[in-house]
Amino acid sequence: MTEQEQKLLNKFLSSIEEDEKFFKEIMNRTDEDARLLQWIVNNNINPYGVFPYYIAGSLSELQSFVAIYIKMTYQRKHCEINYVNVERKSSSHDHVDNLGPRVVFVGKWEDDFHALVKKELNLPDDELPWESYTYDFDILENVDAFIETYNRVEDYHKNLYEENSKLADRWLS
Repeated sequence: MTEQEQKLLNKFLSSIEEDEKFFKEIMNRTDEDARLLQWIVNNNINPYGVFPYYIAGSLSELQSFVAIYIKMTYQRKHCEINYVNVERKSSSHDHVDNLGPRVVFVGKWEDDFHALVKKELNLPDDELPWESYTYDFDILENVDAFIETYNRVEDYHKNLYEENSKLADRWLS
């Protein structure tokens, strides 16, 4: 290894050590953003069920995790982070699907908030030629409301899955 390569490696290793210290700090902080990340870590929550896809994939590396926390705190200072509960209605039936809460990096004061949230979450207007969707977004007030809503929606989906599995078992037997 050349001297220049070693210097760069040492710089990288030092950066990782700093991020390790910051991760430990985040896990002890009490602000909204830290509490959300603590909940995700301590409850083994799938980040794709919380964040937009372009953010969720970053939670697999230490440095990206720290960067997400920094992004969240920056966006919060500029009122550009919101917790929204996503509901979807299909044109083919009257049932409303609660897709659950998500973190979005869009200011609720934006004139085109609805369109920006759809784009941020990559929500399709249609998936099949005969079906289209409309979406409603309820803004949740804080991280506690986010977690409560997330847990309620997850329980609902889990119970629905279990009921459908039992029904399928009866039909197949």
